[in-house]
Order: sequence, then structure tokens, then C-alpha cells
Amino acid sequence: MRQIKEVLRLRFVCERSQSEIARTIGASKATVWEYLDRVRRAQLSYERATSMDDAALEALLFPPAPPSNRERPKPAWPTVHRELGKKGVTLDLLWNEYKAQPPEGYGYSWFCEHYERWAATLPVTLRQTHAPGEKLFVDYSGNKCQRHSGIDTASAGIGTSDLIHRVVVLLRCRPHSVGGVLLCRSRSLHNQSGASLVA
Repeated sequence: MRQIKEVLRLRFVCERSQSEIARTIGASKATVWEYLDRVRRAQLSYERATSMDDAALEALLFPPAPPSNRERPKPAWPTVHRELGKKGVTLDLLWNEYKAQPPEGYGYSWFCEHYERWAATLPVTLRQTHAPGEKLFVDYSGNKCQRHSGIDTASAGIGTSDLIHRVVVLLRCRPHSVGGVLLCRSRSLHNQSGASLVA
């Protein structure tokens, strides 16, 4: 609760300066000035202010902001979600594109919070259960090495473990082909043991 009555008592009864009042109540000088300014604009006397209860005094001096009649454009969340699935796309990039179209749109924190709320309503699919050490998961993701177009990196990990092995694979075939997966599997199993299947 704001200490409005204490500020008024220190100012009008004890005749303290705003700096002294700020030190006494543990607030900034700007806060003290704002309280006194709001009392002055409300044309409220000290006697009348002290006769009011705290909630009524606060409601008089700090009325709620009027609702905005301006409707801000909302993003198309399915489009945002689809774009986020693309390589190199972030919420920051999508928000900047959103703000460029209608400049009076919402801020970044609102954008992120409402996207997360929307995304939480989507159904979760593709739940799979894996026995520990049963499968080796191979993932060719990320950018290719810049110098040689035939070199790719792969990550391999045994399911439900923290063992991750990263290999550099020289591929003369497509990364997801059987040859590429088997090469990654053989190099990974050289360092990790126990996986019998490749997922």
C-alpha cells in the first residue's frame, strides 16, 4: 500500500522537505513529488485526505487508466508457427517483420508471451517410448561445412542417455541415405557401445 497519508502528515504537519520525507519513508524524491502533485491536482486538503480510508484515497489519486479504444492488429499465429519451423527464423525476426507492417502493433514481450500461450494450445503428437540403449539416434542437422560441399556433420546419441557423439562424415551420397547413416553408426558405435538399432 502506498504511504500517501504519511507523506501528507510529514509535509503539512511536520513541515518536512521532499528530500527528508523521501528518506523517512524509504522512497525516492520523485515518488514523494508525485504524491504531493496528485493531491494538489485533486484539490484535496490534508484534513479531508486523512478522513478518507486508504483504498478510497488511493482510488481518488490513482484512478485506473481509461481503456484504449484503438484495436491493435494481432499476428497470424499459425503463420508465425509455420515460419518458426524454417531454418534461421527466430521470434525476434518475426516480431520485427510484424512491427514493420503495422508500426502501432504490440511490443516484443507481448508478442512472445501470446505466441507461447497460443502454441500451448496445440496438440502434442509423436510421443514415443524408447528403452535405454536400444537405439542410436542419428541427426544430420545444421549448416554444411563451408569449404567442402561433401562434408557434413552428424550428431548421434543413445536414447535416454546423455552420451552424445559428434562425427564429421565425408559423404559422397545424400546425408540421409543408408550409406551416410551406416557410416555415422559405425563411427559412433566405435565410441559408444550398447545400441543395436539405428533410428
